[in-house]
Amino acid sequence: MNIPTCTNHAPWKAEFGGKKLAGWGVLSARDEIVAYIPQSIVHDEANARLIACAPEMLQALESIVDAYQRYFDVMPVAWQSYDDYARGIIAKAKGQQ
Repeated sequence: MNIPTCTNHAPWKAEFGGKKLAGWGVLSARDEIVAYIPQSIVHDEANARLIACAPEMLQALESIVDAYQRYFDVMPVAWQSYDDYARGIIAKAKGQQ
């Protein structure tokens, strides 16, 4: 199965669909449906908002990893485990893990 890992049409937004959809939609900048969370699910709004900020969180995490690499020589060795953890999350988000 070929599942796309991310759309480039960020930022995403979470919107409640009202009675017609009875749940939360996560929409791309082009108003494409990225995800749908039924209102019956516990924490439906929180989940929709978390999904909506996923592209920005991924970008932020990639920026942090890049900064770590730029300043690797002066960073404490203990930070390596955080870098490894962040790289694993990035790989997972991109479907590489």
